[in-house]
Amino acid sequence: MTIGERIKAIREENGMTQTELADAIGTTKQNIYKYENNIVTNIPSDRIEAIARIFKITPAYLMGWTDDVVRKDIGSIIANRRKLLEISIEQLAEEVGEDVEIVKSWEDGYVSNMYWGKILKLAKTLQINPVRLLGVKVTHMIQPDDPRFMNLLTLYHSLNDMGKEKAIERLEELSEIERYRKNEGDGDVVI
Repeated sequence: MTIGERIKAIREENGMTQTELADAIGTTKQNIYKYENNIVTNIPSDRIEAIARIFKITPAYLMGWTDDVVRKDIGSIIANRRKLLEISIEQLAEEVGEDVEIVKSWEDGYVSNMYWGKILKLAKTLQINPVRLLGVKVTHMIQPDDPRFMNLLTLYHSLNDMGKEKAIERLEELSEIERYRKNEGDGDVVI
């Protein structure tokens, strides 16, 4: 993947237009178009850093030096909550059953291989909703006790816009099939 393709992909994943990105980093829509289409390949480093900062990823990912999309926003949430609760990295590692180096990598945003069980343990230790830990902005939500619901949200959040549309279509299809629908009064969840 080229730098331009990475910029375009991360911009689209975040639902931002070329104009919005241009305004955010102090350039023009035309420049963003040129970056994304590899017309300009020698992108100034201050622009690369600004784009990375906006999307909370590393410049190294944009440059193609690593394929790990580092989620600095999640890492910041973990680090800030740990410090707020005055928990050492060693204590946090022990609570979630991981090596200290793994926890440090989480705080640096390397969370792509974290499975749901660890997310739940981490959220419990940090006294934070797992959805919030993942950086999902949720308002006015009643959280059911069923962990499958949280897993569904996590999976949905991991999809790009096209995947999210397909997921909604499939859920709508399932809701039309009688045997998959709840009976009235079976404890609906309000979101």
